Amino acid sequence: MKRIMQIVVAVVVLCGLILVSADAALAVASNSAGANGALQNSELPPDLFDENCDGGPSCPGRRFVDIPKVSHWAHVPIDWAVTHHLSSGTTSTTFSPNKGCTRAAVVTFVWRALGSPKPVSKQCPFLDVSKKTYYYQPVLWAVENGIIAGTSSTTFSPKKVCTRAEIITILWRAMGSPPASGSSAFPFRDVPTNAYYREAVAWAVENGLTSGTTPTTFSPKKTCTRASAMTFLYRAVHR
Repeated sequence: MKRIMQIVVAVVVLCGLILVSADAALAVASNSAGANGALQNSELPPDLFDENCDGGPSCPGRRFVDIPKVSHWAHVPIDWAVTHHLSSGTTSTTFSPNKGCTRAAVVTFVWRALGSPKPVSKQCPFLDVSKKTYYYQPVLWAVENGIIAGTSSTTFSPKKVCTRAEIITILWRAMGSPPASGSSAFPFRDVPTNAYYREAVAWAVENGLTSGTTPTTFSPKKTCTRASAMTFLYRAVHR
């Protein structure tokens, strides 16, 4: 009987150690952040890099009647988003790739891609962001990590559509605001040297997120579509 009790105690202790180790691993994963609390590329979940589209019946985005053709630049990024539950579309059968990407949508895409980290904040300062919305936690997390700010001290404007400059800047900050190497000439004449998004665009170009709307223009004030936003995010993760 004494021997049995010793075995039971040993098993309980071992299970406790396993649980503690698992909790420690989760803590490391949730805190392995770069500048602004954003995950670096090497720390992203490995399965986030999986590719799942063969262009056939098993295509993840096949349920969307408006998904671009396989040859289109946004097809694989949208498939990837569906596979990894970054977006479920605007309806059960549409992704709305040409629709402008809202502030709420982009922070949610990024938040989910980085593992849906829990925000530290318990109260939201924005009167237009309800706890009942899908973007409540993404907004809290993004704001407290300096990835995006409100449009005022009490408003976030979740339904406001983002520009290309804003989307690239959000992604850049989410990746830790890495400096551009400056190894190549800056190609865009419509991005002023003193623009808040200059460094972000330079980083995006160097890492293959964008080649601009033409070889010499980025079109920073142009509305960023959902297809473009998801493609930028996909390329940021896969860079």
